[in-house]
Amino acid sequence: LLTSCNADVSLETITPSSFYISNFTKPTQTDYTSKVSYTFQWEEYTEEANPYGLEKYAVYVFASNDCSGSPVTSHYQNLTSYTLDLFKNDGEIFSVGVALNKGNSEVGKLVCSAPVYADKTSPTVDISTSESFPSNSASFNVSGQCNDERSMKTSRSVRICAKASCSQLSDFDVVTNCNNGSYQATLTPPEGLVDVQVIAYDQAGNKSSSQTLSGVAIDRIAPTASFTSHI
Repeated sequence: LLTSCNADVSLETITPSSFYISNFTKPTQTDYTSKVSYTFQWEEYTEEANPYGLEKYAVYVFASNDCSGSPVTSHYQNLTSYTLDLFKNDGEIFSVGVALNKGNSEVGKLVCSAPVYADKTSPTVDISTSESFPSNSASFNVSGQCNDERSMKTSRSVRICAKASCSQLSDFDVVTNCNNGSYQATLTPPEGLVDVQVIAYDQAGNKSSSQTLSGVAIDRIAPTASFTSHI
């Protein structure tokens, strides 16, 4: 249950004390979202640590990365999560501050979340190899650039398919990292004409368009010869 409180409240009216939520469980560090909504979560202030009967949470939303400036909106609520649906434009940033309160009066110090950025832009990726085709190699290396304007994911951010067909996301089963704007991977493709494609993801969940390595043909089967004597 949410009830509106004065969005123009001054943070100077919040009395610092020993009463405050311990931390946010989401986000735990700077985060990014491609969606309009993002849910902030924090640990419950338990009754055992609540000798003064603190009742609710005062939730303040700031258009800054550190709960600075005036709140753009605020609420009193009992829940330990708050869904903000203001991430409409690329680059927008919000943080959420939570204070304990009793009787709609703040009595605990404000604890600020890590910032969350709106990221509506897809990353870019390319792919190349020094291998010549057709090839009889058991495997070959590929590499490329992986970039994002705001939040390029580093760990497990590049997925590659090297199969007869790359029609399903599950076909992109070679997973590697994007480090300082580039990646590399070793592929072990099947025999024949091979579809090699790469896609990249950023921290907000945006996905690049797939890029294709053309002309990949693998032939590891040795030719056979026959000899017929005419003597």
